[in-house]
Amino acid sequence: MKKALTILIVLAIVSLPALASVRNVSLASSGTQGVSGNASILSGEIGGSNPYFNVEVNASVSCPPPANMVYEAWLVDTEGNTNRCIGTFQGGMLNVREQFAHWAEPWDSLAVSLEPAHNQNLTPTTIVSQGNFPGSDVSASNFMTMAVLPQDESFQRQLVMQRYNLTSDQVTSLRMQGCSYPQIALMANAATKCNNTAADISSMLMKGQSWDQIASSCNTTVASLLTPAPMVAVAGMQQEITPTVSSLPLRYLSYPNGGPVISIQQWEMLNQEGFSWRDVAIAGNIAAQTGETPENLLRMVRIQGQTWRDIAIDRGLKPVSMMDVSQWPFTQATKPMSRTEMQMERQRFGLAPMMSQPAMPPASPEAPLPSTTSPTIPSGPSY
Repeated sequence: MKKALTILIVLAIVSLPALASVRNVSLASSGTQGVSGNASILSGEIGGSNPYFNVEVNASVSCPPPANMVYEAWLVDTEGNTNRCIGTFQGGMLNVREQFAHWAEPWDSLAVSLEPAHNQNLTPTTIVSQGNFPGSDVSASNFMTMAVLPQDESFQRQLVMQRYNLTSDQVTSLRMQGCSYPQIALMANAATKCNNTAADISSMLMKGQSWDQIASSCNTTVASLLTPAPMVAVAGMQQEITPTVSSLPLRYLSYPNGGPVISIQQWEMLNQEGFSWRDVAIAGNIAAQTGETPENLLRMVRIQGQTWRDIAIDRGLKPVSMMDVSQWPFTQATKPMSRTEMQMERQRFGLAPMMSQPAMPPASPEAPLPSTTSPTIPSGPSY
């Protein structure tokens, strides 16, 4: 049996982080075959009646392993002389996630060993690199530049930011709590159904609330929370217009459960109530993103006097996208409005007031048309 060359990275865990932390440790080479590197540990405590810790360990060493060899990571309890393998490096990079009932105990170090591929070794053997805790705290402003992160970190970050309209600071805050990108996407998706933020959903989960409890507080179902929300497209929403045999649209947009946001019957009813097609379309755009009903949104405008811009911003939506009504499928005919009503409608869209139009000058009298009567031909002499 080949003797394994073992590389050991020691990370002595001195204190338990409060709820969440990101810590960096410099790894110094030890021995003739040692390697140097860096490691970061992201940890966040999940509370509730059954508390535990989410822990992400990222490490990078200065060179990849030789052919037919792999690096393996181990948690080590030096005092108890025990260890536990937590994952295998991909070349010189490690990215593993674990859940622990006790993160600071009993483990006091992290070891990385170089092993033959397909090995069955139960313990590391030779220490060649070491880094002692507590190391240094990583701030939010330095997270992307100072922490050791997975190779696809930037890709995953841009993906969730674009998909769920999150800011970079919002993503960083969730990552520093130990959340993975699949978890962030799940929380952001649920937030769109609850008219909430991903940070609020994260706070609920970190306090130990179950998805059943979160769904109940949002007055919806777990199935609805975990159903993918509509993609935000150029027009600000995902369309689903079903044609009939006569090719007339039946709906404008759809909720995640397949129900219409605005059916043709709803539009006809709202039109009779005096709502303009633009107001109804914008209400539908917002409702498709938040799960609200268009009728409730329209009441906010008509009764409470809110503007569409304010309503969109309050929900974390882009006003320009929500006001894109270019895909409205129904008729644009609206009940005649008075000038006052037209002024109010322009205010709702954030447009300038209508200018007073000068009175039209009286029409000039038309010149008489030339006669079309045939001239009288004198009769010739009679014989």
